[in-house]
Amino acid sequence: RTLLRAGLASAVMGLVIVAFLGRAEAAGLGSLPLVALGGLLGVVVYVVAGLLFGVRELRELPHALLGR
Repeated sequence: RTLLRAGLASAVMGLVIVAFLGRAEAAGLGSLPLVALGGLLGVVVYVVAGLLFGVRELRELPHALLGR
């Protein structure tokens, strides 16, 4: 169940980042701010996922994303 939640969280995070980057690129921002904003957004989503799923699962999330 934890793996399913981690997979769902990573999928949502991926969709959010792709949508955000697409919108930022449409606005005409350069690639460097795009990467920085994407990374920052990833961290924010990671922290929000930690609050939603619990701190213990947050620590397991990178391992789940890396497939370990």
